[in-house]
Amino acid sequence: MKSFDEKEIEILARLTCFAVYNVIWADEEASEIELGPIGGSVENYKSFPIPLYRDILQFINDNGGPDFFGSVISELDNDGVWENIINSAREVIDDLNSEDRGKILAGLYGILLDTTHADGEKDVRETQVTSMIFQDITTITPEDIKNMDSLWRKAASGRII
Repeated sequence: MKSFDEKEIEILARLTCFAVYNVIWADEEASEIELGPIGGSVENYKSFPIPLYRDILQFINDNGGPDFFGSVISELDNDGVWENIINSAREVIDDLNSEDRGKILAGLYGILLDTTHADGEKDVRETQVTSMIFQDITTITPEDIKNMDSLWRKAASGRII
């Protein structure tokens, strides 16, 4: 299992915050309930079902949780921030072995899936944004998506991965 350095963890934490924000606002509406999945995952990082993703969630928690999320989101007003995060995250993810890559992608997938469903609305725009985020950060195939979903559901059901 990969041991991330502080900079890599920060990059993946920032990616997580930006991705959640983009999914929440994909339908041009935001509700408090849509912050529940990221908030709960950060607050309870020790029990997140994918151990490799816990370091990322702990980083967010240790750096202020909601305050870290807010500070990252406030940077969206600056040109090139999203592109910088995507490019940096792509480098980190591309450097992982296939097993760790799958776990990191499944962890992000799980948070975004829960965010998409948090408000009880099925909105195709949120699904499209999720898909675009994954296409931006890595080369992904339909088989990869199936594997992420399967790994997330296996982990979320309490099975060890």
